[in-house]
Amino acid sequence: MLNSIYGVQPEQLHNFLASDFPVYHSRQLLKWIYEKKVFDPYQITDLPANLQSYLEQAFDEKELDLDSRDENNAIGRLALHRL
Repeated sequence: MLNSIYGVQPEQLHNFLASDFPVYHSRQLLKWIYEKKVFDPYQITDLPANLQSYLEQAFDEKELDLDSRDENNAIGRLALHRL
């Protein structure tokens, strides 16, 4: 079991899912996480129900809470989230 999907590297996720699911599912999941910023498996509509349930059980997830936001950061917008 992995603790949090927020800290999982793509290779770790591929390896974690490889024994039970086709590799294309991990690519789908990564696309949702990194491109669409969706972390709830039940909102990832192109994953099968058994994988959504598997992810819910495998990861200890909770929504990120916005801790602070700095709109005038020199690098750009900065949002800090509390786990």
